[in-house]
Amino acid sequence: MRYLLLLTAFCLPAHAEVITDNGMVTDSEFAAVQVEIEQKKNERCADLSVIKRLKCWREITSEYSASGKLRGTIPYIESRFMSATDEEIDAAIKERESLTEKARDGLYLEQEDLAPGEVTQKDLRAEVKRLVYLRYHAPERHCRISLDEAQAAVGTDKEAECK
Repeated sequence: MRYLLLLTAFCLPAHAEVITDNGMVTDSEFAAVQVEIEQKKNERCADLSVIKRLKCWREITSEYSASGKLRGTIPYIESRFMSATDEEIDAAIKERESLTEKARDGLYLEQEDLAPGEVTQKDLRAEVKRLVYLRYHAPERHCRISLDEAQAAVGTDKEAECK
């Protein structure tokens, strides 16, 4: 039994969502990022006035968002799925749509009311929206060609098609 539990733990993906008993969708990787953000806020913003502290918090959150570590953001989806196949994106869309039904709304919840690593319906809907865009409309993703095609296209009109 113990070996079965260990095997199951090793087979789970690194950023797997987990449904808790009370219906919240949580992500352990996202929880770790939230802890990092709180630590940075405490280190960099503790001795500032209220207005400067709020600005400092916003800057730190923006840094993490731009790095693709915050769920529900465009950089998060692009960092994980820009080079994914259509089938992988379709699977991610279906997974997030099913999780949306199980997640809490989050619209009326304060940040303090959210569990560590909790992903809300708003976050999941934003991810689905960006995944659909990547799947069907993103020119930067659909412009990929093989190395042989790229070498053959050098110096022709086809070379400029994707730029």
